[in-house]
Amino acid sequence: MDIKRVKYNLNRTVIHDGALYRFTGCILRMNKDGFYYEAELQSVTARNSTLYCRLETIQEITEEVK
Repeated sequence: MDIKRVKYNLNRTVIHDGALYRFTGCILRMNKDGFYYEAELQSVTARNSTLYCRLETIQEITEEVK
């Protein structure tokens, strides 16, 4: 997902590794190589499960994906 689409997709369902998650946050982090964005995802099936991954690995759901 592009950083420009974060506001639109917050609290919406997205796809990560073929599974559905609710996109609950975007975090700016820094490592030795510089800045990068992480996505905070909450599992649709298990409410107490939270996943953090790179923003680039998230796919937003569009009409074609449904």
